[in-house]
Amino acid sequence: MTSPTRSHRPAGFSLVEVTLALGLVSFVLVALLGLFASGLNSNRASSVDTAVGQIVRDVVATYDASVMTDGRVSYENAYSYEGKRLASSNAPEKHFSVTVEGKPASEAGVPDSSSHCHLLTIEIIGVGQKNIIAQAFALVD
Repeated sequence: MTSPTRSHRPAGFSLVEVTLALGLVSFVLVALLGLFASGLNSNRASSVDTAVGQIVRDVVATYDASVMTDGRVSYENAYSYEGKRLASSNAPEKHFSVTVEGKPASEAGVPDSSSHCHLLTIEIIGVGQKNIIAQAFALVD
C-alpha cells in the first residue's frame, strides 16, 4: 500500500504575509493613539467645564449684597483646578482668576426686578491665559 504524497512545503508564514500583518497592526495602533489624544482633550475640556460650574455656584452662594457701595460691587478671587476658592490669590495651586461685578438688576435693564435683586457678571480666566474661559450672568436676590 502506498502512502499519500505530501507536499514538502515548509511550515510558517511568508515574508509578504508577515509584512501585511505588521502593516495592519501598525495602522490600527496609530488610529487608537489618535483616539486616545482626542479623549484626553475631551477630558480636559469637561474638567474645565465642571470647575466653571463649581465656581459660578460658589460665587452665587456666597454673594453678599451688604458689601455693595453705591449699589455696586466688584471683587476678584482665585480658584483651584477643582473649582474651590483659595484663601490667597498668590497660592501656588491657583488655576482660575475670577472677577465678579454686581449691580442692581433694575440698572441692568432686567424687567420686573425687585429693588433688592442684583445682576452678577462673572468672568473666569485661566492662569497664564488672556482670554476669558467663561462668562456667566446670575440674578440673585
